[in-house]
Amino acid sequence: MAMNNRNFEEQLKYGKMFEDTFSRFLLKHGWFVTPKYLFVGEGAPILIGEKYKYSIPDIDACKDGGRIWVECKRKSKMKYHPATGYPLSNHICYQMVQTISGDKVFVVFEDLTEKKIYGNWLDELQKHIYKTHWYFEGKEHITFKYPEAFKVIKNFNL
Repeated sequence: MAMNNRNFEEQLKYGKMFEDTFSRFLLKHGWFVTPKYLFVGEGAPILIGEKYKYSIPDIDACKDGGRIWVECKRKSKMKYHPATGYPLSNHICYQMVQTISGDKVFVVFEDLTEKKIYGNWLDELQKHIYKTHWYFEGKEHITFKYPEAFKVIKNFNL
């Protein structure tokens, strides 16, 4: 299904709202953040090497000498499957960014169905794959078992 430019722009704005909200949550908990959308007008910022390039997660966060990446997803869990996920190509990029940078990636979901915020480290999500190479929404996806793969983020109120 083709998406017109207006719908695409609305979808980007909609996703950015959760990135902003989660960035404020991190700030309230002592983190310093660099939201990636500050550095690109269109498309996704990328980590560029001589031969390969990878999309980076939404937020680069630092605290007490440590650094993490945070990928923010805003969606409902699947209706007929105990899972949620995202495009497999994104997952591969997050794995490579984590390997190259040495900094862990945390994936966080704003669940619109259950009105919860939950997430987990990429390495932990890998232990709870529900299905991979699952083609829908025009892309191959990876999905993770819900709720087993995730931790609810407590005190998430701004």
